[in-house]
Amino acid sequence: MAPLISVIVPVYKAEDTLRNCVDSILKQTNRDFELLLIDDGSPDSCREICDTYAAKDARVRVWHKENGGVSTARNLGLEVACGEWTAFVDADDSVDEGFFDVLKEGLGYDLVIGGYKTLPKGEIYYNFEGDFKDDTMGDFIARHLWNGYVWGKFYKTSILREHRIMFRTDLVVYEDLLFNLDYILQCNSIKLVPSCLYLYMDPPGKMIQEKYALLPDEIRKIYALVDDRLERLAHKFHCWRPAFIFDFIEHYPLERILRQGSDDELYHLYVEVKGNVDRSVFYNDRIASPILRFISCIKKEYIVRRHRVRGRLLAKALSSLYGRELLRVKYSSFSKKFQAILITYRLFGLLDVYFAIRSLVNRFRKV
Repeated sequence: MAPLISVIVPVYKAEDTLRNCVDSILKQTNRDFELLLIDDGSPDSCREICDTYAAKDARVRVWHKENGGVSTARNLGLEVACGEWTAFVDADDSVDEGFFDVLKEGLGYDLVIGGYKTLPKGEIYYNFEGDFKDDTMGDFIARHLWNGYVWGKFYKTSILREHRIMFRTDLVVYEDLLFNLDYILQCNSIKLVPSCLYLYMDPPGKMIQEKYALLPDEIRKIYALVDDRLERLAHKFHCWRPAFIFDFIEHYPLERILRQGSDDELYHLYVEVKGNVDRSVFYNDRIASPILRFISCIKKEYIVRRHRVRGRLLAKALSSLYGRELLRVKYSSFSKKFQAILITYRLFGLLDVYFAIRSLVNRFRKV
């Protein structure tokens, strides 16, 4: 008899977290599932860990393949899945023991979505409740479309198979969002369950690095793919076309701006999407602004990494590139002091004092 749920876990360089991930799945109170571990040619001990679990528990099935990326691993899982429903869990994350019970509340729907909690901070995201069917699907498109992750959701395997919905293997970012958009195009009902039982591992160091260095042509390609899906969603559900925030422009590498000594390339890309706006609009865009992204990196170097030298180097680069443009960027009142420090080279020594005071303030707030 086929299991209720097929859980697909792509595995690559996850030897430190894989056991915790698998153990959390095997401890589910709902035991009607199969666990598909897809070893994507991991060079560490993941292969042996996967095989050990498969030997101990009949619900665990393992596939070993050459490295091809997370999308190829997930696609293999989709090909061999036997469950009525399909769920995805990343190998560095885990789930609460009641995670699969979320599905009970949405068995009559095409897509079931829960929220998630970050670890170690315990922050909660997408903790919503809602029923969307037929003529109310437009409300979902307008309010909840941008939860683009595939984890924390349950998909009907029959819909995935019938419409051959797979992950694109020619992208390094937003493949999750495109997968979800393709799936929602085939849905007639969606259930939001207010339970944050997916545990997303988000350690402090994880947010420091820019994950991908996308070139302008790659960004244009992704935008065109997403834009096409949004147009079709608006047509199918007779709703306003979703206003897609061009947030993947944030993946344009800051290192490229430093190397070129200019953000012209990024600005022209921004104008292609937003229209003919001046640079002050660009620099104040909370998502796309390279100035705000530089400032975020500087703060992280000081507060998270505690690396003053790199923080100062970034601050000098920021001041050199943008000079008085920094005055045109809107900050919170607390950050105006930080803004003043950045404008003048001579004041960079005050960065140390600024962040020392900020750290103390944050400590007192927690007490």
